[in-house]
Amino acid sequence: MKRVAVALAAALMIGGAAAPAFAFAPGGTGPSGSTFAGGQVTCGHTNTFLDSPIVVYNDGRGAEVCSDSGPVQGRVMVTAYSPGFLVISFIEVDGDADNPAPLQGVLLFLPVGTP
Repeated sequence: MKRVAVALAAALMIGGAAAPAFAFAPGGTGPSGSTFAGGQVTCGHTNTFLDSPIVVYNDGRGAEVCSDSGPVQGRVMVTAYSPGFLVISFIEVDGDADNPAPLQGVLLFLPVGTP
């Protein structure tokens, strides 16, 4: 069985097969409309009520804390990805390129379950 799995994986890589339709990757759009592209976090909403660089957002698409200004920039979100009939919930933590070195890039991408 192990040899079959290795052979199948090698054949897919050599044959240039595309990733399955349900594959997903970190860095997409967050529940608030935030984005993470080119190492930069951009929050989807602003917090004008508190005049704060931190935005806390929660709705049917998930929950998110985002900051694109201030001493530490990034976002933490809990949301889901739905390719067709599957729903994959995940936690993602992204650090902005303006942060010190250990706090840059995708810091955590953790699928937490499927129904």
